[in-house]
Amino acid sequence: MRRAFAAAIVVIGLQSLVFSQAVSSRVVAVTNVAVIDVSTGTASSGVTIVIRGDRIASVDRGKPAPAGAQVIEGRGKFVIPGLWDMHTHVTDSRVSALPALAATGVLYVRDAGSGNLTEIDQWRWQIASNAILGPTIFRAGITLNGQESNQYHLVIANATEAREAARALKKVGVDILKTHRRTSRDAYFALADEAKKIGIPLIGHVPMTVSPAEASDAGQQTIEHVETLFEGTFATAHGGRVTAASMAEWRMSADATALFEKFVRNHTVVDPTLVATGDLVRTFDSANADPRLRYVARSALKRREEALAPIGAAQKEDLRTGLAERQKVTLQMQRAGVTLVTGTDASYLHPPGFSLHDELDFLAEAGLTPAEVLRAATANCAALFPSIDAGAVAAGKRADLVLLNGNPLSAIRNVHDINAVILRGRVLNRAALDRALADAAALAAAN
Repeated sequence: MRRAFAAAIVVIGLQSLVFSQAVSSRVVAVTNVAVIDVSTGTASSGVTIVIRGDRIASVDRGKPAPAGAQVIEGRGKFVIPGLWDMHTHVTDSRVSALPALAATGVLYVRDAGSGNLTEIDQWRWQIASNAILGPTIFRAGITLNGQESNQYHLVIANATEAREAARALKKVGVDILKTHRRTSRDAYFALADEAKKIGIPLIGHVPMTVSPAEASDAGQQTIEHVETLFEGTFATAHGGRVTAASMAEWRMSADATALFEKFVRNHTVVDPTLVATGDLVRTFDSANADPRLRYVARSALKRREEALAPIGAAQKEDLRTGLAERQKVTLQMQRAGVTLVTGTDASYLHPPGFSLHDELDFLAEAGLTPAEVLRAATANCAALFPSIDAGAVAAGKRADLVLLNGNPLSAIRNVHDINAVILRGRVLNRAALDRALADAAALAAAN
């Protein structure tokens, strides 16, 4: 057992690639545009944004474009920071997901484990060197769990193995550590402690024998999926059966208030991933196939069909009522001051990039204002990765921007209507975005 664990750590340690980022020297100016300040939820019109390389050089009203700059006329358009998907599984989604993500303005993704580090880091190198089009990827690479649910789960059976795994992944250079439902209490608390010692954030599900309050106190940076609040200790207290009624009863209790106050005090972030359920509900309720599934890899589509086939009428109704209750819990967290971020659990079930737009819609349907939704999709995410200095349209920030045809503060669905994307200082107009989507569809059909 000990030899097998050590061998797994060695394999992980051989999987990471080192890469450097290619930066364009071109100067770009977006003129006469309305800039959305996601922190205040306000728009300033008539602004000129000057970009040098991969950074925003200046943001000023009425300033002319520098001589020799590539000029983008922004009159009647609105610019926001690049969007984030904080819960993806790009190995499952395949390489076809990368251009689709970029073309939909999702310019940063966090791969939440269950992935092939060798493959992911090859893609990162290709993206950074402009060999392929795609977002900036942060990754855990592998999920640390109490049982091996798939080939990308590493079993940490006890506290010692949890600490060894964390230190090995630190050497590999992962950006985050990911834990899952079957991690034991002693392994989980050792992992959380070691994560703090080595300076790598711990994210994931709340293990089944750990309460959300304990996870928050242990320093888990983000809790993934609203439903994880109701797994484990909550489910055990309700005889293993979690219903919309039991979630509603808890939501209206003092326990919910106390937990969300703790999240605020501990700066615990929640990634609701409402679309993970919402997309299924829409699929069941629609008579027509989603045309955006052409951007899902052929191999992933097969897995999707196999996963959806056994779901019966009773389960579908549970998903509908469960989604509505999760949206209410999400709104309650927002109103309590809990920091929310946007994620999709994108793997083989959801169309890449477009599912992040759907997540914005589900958050708005839950009752969040457009400004709150935009913060969850940009600034709140960027704050968890401060070294890259992104998440705002301001001087010195990363030049990862999305130019919209409509005001997202008026209706969040305007985020769907993209005029252009600026990716690390590189301008992708509508024609280029359409070509990227065509490439994504062709890659999906071939994979």
